[in-house]
Amino acid sequence: MANVKATSWVDAEACLVEWANSRTGDLVGSGNPLPAGFRYTQPDSRRQGQHRGAYGLVSIIGGEGSFLAEGGMMRARLSVAFVGDKRETVARAAFMYCNLLEQFTPAGGVLVLDGTVRIAFADNISGPLFTTYEDQTQYLVDCDLYLQVIHP
Repeated sequence: MANVKATSWVDAEACLVEWANSRTGDLVGSGNPLPAGFRYTQPDSRRQGQHRGAYGLVSIIGGEGSFLAEGGMMRARLSVAFVGDKRETVARAAFMYCNLLEQFTPAGGVLVLDGTVRIAFADNISGPLFTTYEDQTQYLVDCDLYLQVIHP
């Protein structure tokens, strides 16, 4: 049986990007609201053809490690900017993402990073907040993501 490591910091952005990019049946990839998936950086405009369509730009904006002694969880405050040309598509992606975050439960969760981290649950979801940047539509969603390090 796997044990929970009591004190650890993990790459919360990587956890979120891996989980979100695995959602090829409803959120990312061809035919879904975010064909270009979740990313750490904006696409290079010179190579835009490789990244057609809307995408989610992930940033960590705060958090704290090992604050739940019993569960050894880390809280990461993450922000995702959903960016694209069509407001309807970007909005659909942002609202879908919020609904997917609500499905995480402390009893369940999902394993990421080769099974070494469990995304336990999300809390304090704020947004989607509509904005624009240059000629792009954006919706911003922030949340607290609770992560638990697992080791054999």
